[in-house]
Amino acid sequence: MSGPLVRHAHPHSHVLIKLEGADETFVVDGNPYRMTDDAAILVNTWTEHWYPHSGNPKGSLCLAMYIEPEWLAELDRDFRLSCRPDFFPRSCVSIPQDVRETARAIAEEIKLSDRADLERIRMLIFDLMATLVGRYSLLSQHDTCLRLPPVGYDHRIRRALMLLEASAGRPVRTETLLSAAALSRPRFFQLFKEQTGLTPVVYGNAVRLESVLHDMVRSDQAMAEIASRHGFSEQSNFTRFFRQHTGVPPAAYRRRLLDESTHRAQSPRRCSRGAS
Repeated sequence: MSGPLVRHAHPHSHVLIKLEGADETFVVDGNPYRMTDDAAILVNTWTEHWYPHSGNPKGSLCLAMYIEPEWLAELDRDFRLSCRPDFFPRSCVSIPQDVRETARAIAEEIKLSDRADLERIRMLIFDLMATLVGRYSLLSQHDTCLRLPPVGYDHRIRRALMLLEASAGRPVRTETLLSAAALSRPRFFQLFKEQTGLTPVVYGNAVRLESVLHDMVRSDQAMAEIASRHGFSEQSNFTRFFRQHTGVPPAAYRRRLLDESTHRAQSPRRCSRGAS
């Protein structure tokens, strides 16, 4: 972590584990938590969080893992509940030696770049997430009645959310949202925050980032085209936005994705289902 991250949120739960360097403070839902050698940060879906860089010139290295419910459901179908906004009851947890060792093993494999064993990374992530979810999530409470929470947004806020989701990642003017919701500016911002836990700007940025990531993964568009499609008039503004939300520049992020795709295409496919 060599620079700050702005206030943002994601549609996925995620985990942050320190690998080396200085201890750092993350703010989750307005509360500061220390990420240390023995403590990991857990962030639920659509929970606002940010990183106010400590200013330590040496920085720190951490492993950030986003929980894709459908992918992890291959390991345990209950993992699909990770999309609940209360999946992790605590935002900071003490982690034992085995969790730290698995996180470091994942990082070491990733550092190998095109020589990385993606199947080994996949299994290490499965092992790590199974441990974290089993110990620190709602599933650890053995509640057999867990259900996905009902969607109960106020119809006026739902209209605003639909506009943001339909924007294909381009920014939506506040006046347009106010018109759709038929609310005054103060009431709209108050109700939006009550309903989603986020400001319209943070929610809109999350939708924008997800759309950018989708295009980077699923298309061969040039970075300038992706930036323009998402309303960035200058490449530098796009790079700044991406880095402030992910911690890495977009070119480096995409390069890593391409390396993984090439490696996967060249590796023999193996069936992992049905093995005894």
